[in-house]
Amino acid sequence: MRGRALAGLTVLVAISFACSQNGNMSAGDAIGTTWALIEVGGAAVDTTQVNRAPTLTLHADGRASGNAGCNQFGGEYELTASTLRFGVLGMTRMACPGRMEVETAYAAALEATTEWRLRNGMLELLGNGRVLARFRRS
Repeated sequence: MRGRALAGLTVLVAISFACSQNGNMSAGDAIGTTWALIEVGGAAVDTTQVNRAPTLTLHADGRASGNAGCNQFGGEYELTASTLRFGVLGMTRMACPGRMEVETAYAAALEATTEWRLRNGMLELLGNGRVLARFRRS
C-alpha cells in the first residue's frame, strides 16, 4: 500500500512540475495542431487585412509550416520544454498589395522567437520575455 501511495505521489509531482513549466500543457499539445494567429506584435490580427488567415503548424518531424497572410512558409524548428527556435523558413513570394503588414510582423516574430508556452489553450511565441505572437487552435 505504501509503495502504491509513493508511486502516486511521484506521478503527481512530475505532472505538477510539467504543468508549472509551461502553462498547464506540454510540447505534445503544441505539435500536430494548426494554430491560427490572433495577435502579433501586441496587436490583434485583422483578418480583413490578409488574403488568407495566418496559421502555424509544428509537425512531429521537426518541420514547421503555415500561411503568413499572403505567402506560405515552411522550414525546420527545434522545440524543448520551454525553448522554440525556427531555422531558415522558406516562403513563397507572391505580392499582396496593401496586405503585407501582418505578414511582415508575423515573419519578424517567427525569426525572433526563442521561447514558447501554452496558456489557457493558446500558443504564445516569446522573445526576450515578451509575447511576440499569440495563436488559438484553428
